[in-house]
Amino acid sequence: MKPIIFNSEMILAILDGSKTQTRRVFRAIAERQLAGGWLGARDWEVVRSGDWWANDSGSPLGPFKCPYGRVGDRLWVRETIYGKLPEGGQHATPLTYYKADDSKVILYFDDASGKDQAPVAWHYKTKTLSARFMQKRFARIFLEITNIRVERVQDISEEDAIAEGVQVNCMAAKFVDGKWQVHPDDWCFAAKAKGCKCEDCLKEYVKYPNVSADDFPAYSAKESFQTLWDSINLKRGYGWEKNLFNWALTFKKIGESK
Repeated sequence: MKPIIFNSEMILAILDGSKTQTRRVFRAIAERQLAGGWLGARDWEVVRSGDWWANDSGSPLGPFKCPYGRVGDRLWVRETIYGKLPEGGQHATPLTYYKADDSKVILYFDDASGKDQAPVAWHYKTKTLSARFMQKRFARIFLEITNIRVERVQDISEEDAIAEGVQVNCMAAKFVDGKWQVHPDDWCFAAKAKGCKCEDCLKEYVKYPNVSADDFPAYSAKESFQTLWDSINLKRGYGWEKNLFNWALTFKKIGESK
């Protein structure tokens, strides 16, 4: 079972069931794309044969296997943890908590009397431990891969962006029949304050002469995903504008530690 890292925002999306996809840079190909030349061509394609992927145009490259496994494989999730003193005692031992939702890390085990559980004391020198250093025994989320694709990041659809668990900046909008729709009865000014630029909402701006549509960011899930992608990958040189190939994984949550 291999590990996979998610930030705190995405951990919450997995826990509430809104995130069922993740995209990770296909590094072996991306590095060649960034080097320029034929690999950056628009007509360059990645094709699949069983569990292997390779290009089918230009100079040969690959084949490669997905580093996260194959369909049916399971992953354990790494997330950021931190330590703090529990309430009710100045000299109490610091305990370990998940950063995403501030819940206490609990280890479950079987003893002679049956299944038992215990909180985890914090023994690290730092106050927070990055997700990439979290031990498997602290994992509470486990995933099963249900589909693997390779695609350029900008090819993500609106439906797939929603499955990435990003926040759509409109509290009233719903994605129906391939487009965002807002029922007039659902409209509210608070939705615009969250960034809604839906057509129906824009009609209502006349009620607020001091507010302009330009004051609010775009609302689509794909644009929200672009922001998420760049927040993780831009500083690594894999920004949205580079349109690099990525591993697009679909998964289902198979359990949490209990």
